[in-house]
Amino acid sequence: MKISTLIIVTVITVLLIFSGYTVFRQNSVNPNDAAEKNKPLIAENSHYVEYSKAAYNQAWDKRRVLFFYASWCPICKPADESFKQNVSRIPEDVFLIRVNYNDPDTDQAEKNLARKYGVVYQHTFVQIDQNENVVTKWNGGEIDELLSEIKFTEKKAAFAIFTNGTFRIFTAAMYHNLSPNAFITAGNPNIITITKPEITWQEFFSTLPFSLTSECLTTGTNETFCSNGDNELKFYLNGELLPTVLGQEIMNGDKLLVTFGNDSEKTLQDQMARVSNPLE
Repeated sequence: MKISTLIIVTVITVLLIFSGYTVFRQNSVNPNDAAEKNKPLIAENSHYVEYSKAAYNQAWDKRRVLFFYASWCPICKPADESFKQNVSRIPEDVFLIRVNYNDPDTDQAEKNLARKYGVVYQHTFVQIDQNENVVTKWNGGEIDELLSEIKFTEKKAAFAIFTNGTFRIFTAAMYHNLSPNAFITAGNPNIITITKPEITWQEFFSTLPFSLTSECLTTGTNETFCSNGDNELKFYLNGELLPTVLGQEIMNGDKLLVTFGNDSEKTLQDQMARVSNPLE
């Protein structure tokens, strides 16, 4: 074989080996990454999911409950089925996360959670707060026990009201500490503290000395602002237009803008920016 031919064959062989290695590297996936990515929701759009780092982190502002589950556990399976069949009964601000415990599906992150919260056997439930501290902990049960055991944790939300471009203030004492369930204080009168479950925006606003409906706002100084052909009363929850918001439960971290007028999109964006972050 001529030397030139041998060189060409060698070069082609090296290129083929390198190309094959590159394709292998591109198609190779860390098993842990693949498992994390492919962990499904137990029920679509529900508050009961299988553990993943993403689900765990995204629910940080909810009442997170960790359900330590084992596939070989005879009492865990009925509980799992109970939660699946009763997802609609789980409160909106509760996020139930099924964490594998000491079974073939348990990954390192799940082992770390069990160690962190002192879980020593399956069918254990741990409710944690936003800072990942234990709120309460119990063993056993299905949907009824879950609903009776979970504890309410104080929620914070924020609101701002504008009328014809004017930012309404609530610094007067007449607006402060009017209900034990949902109230504002002199320290920051645009931040709401909620101490009872299932308080709606309408229930909160009804505690204040003014009137607010989906069509009209009557202030504490008896000024009235009602939707008409030229101006409109609008509600934006977390940046989204939501005319029916008054009937919704206040969730932790919610930011509500109530605005009356005929404002430009830029003005509306500026008003939304004035709504405080209640979790800071």
